[in-house]
Amino acid sequence: GAQPTPGARASVDDAVREVADEFTPAAQDAGVELRVEPSRAGRDVACSPGVLTSVLSNLVQNGIKYIGEGPVRRVSIRAAEREGEVRVEVEDTGQGIWAAERERMFEPYARGRDAKAPGLGLGLATVKRIVESHGGHVGVQTEMGRGSVFWFSLPTAA
Repeated sequence: GAQPTPGARASVDDAVREVADEFTPAAQDAGVELRVEPSRAGRDVACSPGVLTSVLSNLVQNGIKYIGEGPVRRVSIRAAEREGEVRVEVEDTGQGIWAAERERMFEPYARGRDAKAPGLGLGLATVKRIVESHGGHVGVQTEMGRGSVFWFSLPTAA
């Protein structure tokens, strides 16, 4: 969660391509379509490429891991620039997240009550710490039975 190195910059488009390439085999093995939507992120963000890739990887991996057994199994990645920042979204077609779990899902060791996949519950807490330490924001939009959109925004690089 350290502050970004002054002058650090990372290409969102490059990070999205790298993460999609990395997770396509795992998605295919899980019977999940991994889709990259056309980017609307024209500028780099103010963080190192490794930080950006780490944050995005966590969200994509979670989307694949927790998608469930619905009839449509898809994880989509998209990015768009807006008002001095770039927002990256990872949408899944899973079952959604119970309201009681939404409040604490970005806290350390938080695990969903139906979580069958292995893990410690540190991924989203780490994402939140990293993004916020870089001047960004993180959140989730979810609807039971329809899936979730996990998102983060980071300031554009100077």
